[in-house]
Amino acid sequence: MNVQKIKKAILIISIVLLIIVFLIVMSVRRSMRENPLLFIPEEVIQSNLLETIPIGTSMGDVGIIVAGNREWTIRVIREDLGVVLNSSGIPWRGNSMPGFTVIGEQSIEIHIGTYYFITRIDVGAYLAFNKDGELIEIFVRREYDVL
Repeated sequence: MNVQKIKKAILIISIVLLIIVFLIVMSVRRSMRENPLLFIPEEVIQSNLLETIPIGTSMGDVGIIVAGNREWTIRVIREDLGVVLNSSGIPWRGNSMPGFTVIGEQSIEIHIGTYYFITRIDVGAYLAFNKDGELIEIFVRREYDVL
């Protein structure tokens, strides 16, 4: 009698685990279809952005380009500071700190998408401009909200 209960419990647990695995696989497939930026490397996103916003584009023209894309929004425009990279070379929100690098003299941060895959993922572009307001570099960063 005890063996039967154990076999039944193992069967139920196995079925539940199979259902969970199936749901995860379906979620991944759906996310890949609906959230293309989620699985594209940041370097590819950067390259695609440079096709839309080429080096030399003015800050004003970037505003026009962003306004024409309903999924993008400008988060921050800094006329007093370029893009700040932390000691790992990742774009950093906020002012520079010891060990950080600043690229350019002005910057714009653009939110290019929010996606959900187990957690919320925001994709942002950080655009660095020279003193004349011309684009010199684009950085891409994914931010994961795990709370």
